[in-house]
Amino acid sequence: MANIKDYMSNTVDHPALRARMEPQGALHELPKTIERLGGSWAGMATVEELTTIDQPNTYSRNYVNVDSDGAEKVFMYIGEILGFEQGTALAPFGNFSIPEKGNAKPMVDDTTVKQIIVLGPPTFGDEYVQGCFINQVVAVHEAITEEGEAEKKANVIPPDLRGIQVDSGSSDSAKAKPVKYERVSLKRSVPGSSEGSANSASSEKKKEGNEETPAKKVAVGDYMIPSLLPGYGGPLCAHSKAQCVVLDVRDAAGNLVLPPDYYKVIVPGALAWLTAVLKAWIYIDKDKNLRRKYYHLCITSIDIVNKSPFDPIKPEVRLLDRPMANLPTPKKQDGGLVAMRSLLRPVATPSNPSGSSSASSSTSPSASSSATASDDVDMEDTSAAKNPKPAKVPRRK
Repeated sequence: MANIKDYMSNTVDHPALRARMEPQGALHELPKTIERLGGSWAGMATVEELTTIDQPNTYSRNYVNVDSDGAEKVFMYIGEILGFEQGTALAPFGNFSIPEKGNAKPMVDDTTVKQIIVLGPPTFGDEYVQGCFINQVVAVHEAITEEGEAEKKANVIPPDLRGIQVDSGSSDSAKAKPVKYERVSLKRSVPGSSEGSANSASSEKKKEGNEETPAKKVAVGDYMIPSLLPGYGGPLCAHSKAQCVVLDVRDAAGNLVLPPDYYKVIVPGALAWLTAVLKAWIYIDKDKNLRRKYYHLCITSIDIVNKSPFDPIKPEVRLLDRPMANLPTPKKQDGGLVAMRSLLRPVATPSNPSGSSSASSSTSPSASSSATASDDVDMEDTSAAKNPKPAKVPRRK
């Protein structure tokens, strides 16, 4: 039986991954989901929609993609969660790194730690499914490339392509190579509605509920002490006041997943829909007298629509074999991560007694928060997109 190590080395062939394309699978009705999402899906986003910003060119701060009303413009992305060796990094350490040489510094209250989710094209997806993923990458790449080209005269280094491909069996993410994608035409259609997705989502609810979690009434935007996170502790954890924010992460049944359980659902091989806003940070390179711009897709919500067939790997406490640096005085972090979102449940579940939302029938926004630990997000309701485009996306010239 294939395991998670096989998946992370791109050598896996698991029947559960193939089943997603079958008539009752999670990807079978993707064309209808795309049609319902309309302009909320990133694959239909234009360059102008992705690069409208709300701040002038400033240094050492970020600016975000916004709509005509000044609200952050959020788009939806679908993909399969990739492995930790390919860049995915979860709490409690996230993207926190330990230097190879010298004294290691611990995480303190003012340390910025971000969780990173890396998506790839769904395994065994047909041409339509692969095209959906490609069009998302192309939309973002075209936006940041066009903006980079426009700023070359200002001595700005143009951005790099965000889609990467890791060599099979490679454990070194530094060997990742850019993928050159072109926008494709989406032509697959679904003749009838399948009840399988709703039934499977309902049955998975019984398996994936958070019955064992004591704080059942915790809501998005609430705080939890970091010591509850698996793997938290040891010499690298030196927080005194910092707390963990409950982000908008949902399992396959639509249940809110609490931070201690993230590792159970954000597993390599899981099929997920993300909502994210494109942000850019501008920094001045004093040594080269250049202005650099770094782009990020900051996640505002995560919906696992089909769980991974692999067992999760529980985070462990990190230990050190060398001295620690002197601890700085910790500072209190500002909080408040409450936002609005819509169209998070692409798989309709009308028979689900838990009341999980449906992308086809619900246009009311619900609460969400950013999946990056350092950013607050205010989202717009994208369910009624202006001038929604058809599901068949023409090739962009």
